[in-house]
This record gives sequence, structure tokens and C-alpha cells, in this order.
Amino acid sequence: MQSAAFGATTIFIIATADIPCQIAFGTNPSAVSTSGYLPGAFPRPYSVVAGQKVANIQAQA
Repeated sequence: MQSAAFGATTIFIIATADIPCQIAFGTNPSAVSTSGYLPGAFPRPYSVVAGQKVANIQAQA
């Protein structure tokens, strides 16, 4: 699943998930089991680039 592209004035986001997941950023990101880890119920800030997107998948057990 991918987000919409970040707007020109977006420089930071706070990512949060109900369950642990893998997260990836880029122009056409694809989150896989080796992507960055986002723990469940733990908001985490990320610096982002305008035009890029975020993708995530449920973390593999």
C-alpha cells in the first residue's frame, strides 16, 4: 500500500501503526520484510521529500 505523494511544504511526518510494520519511502516505494521497522503503537517522526511516498506492510513474525 502506498500513500499519495507528499506536498511541496511537507518536510516531516509522524508515522504510527496499530501493529508492527515495515515502512519504505521513495518515488515508487515497495515495503518488504527488510524495509525499515515501525513498531506498533509507537509514533515515530520521519523527514520526507516532496513528491515522494510512503509504503508499508505488516511486519513478518
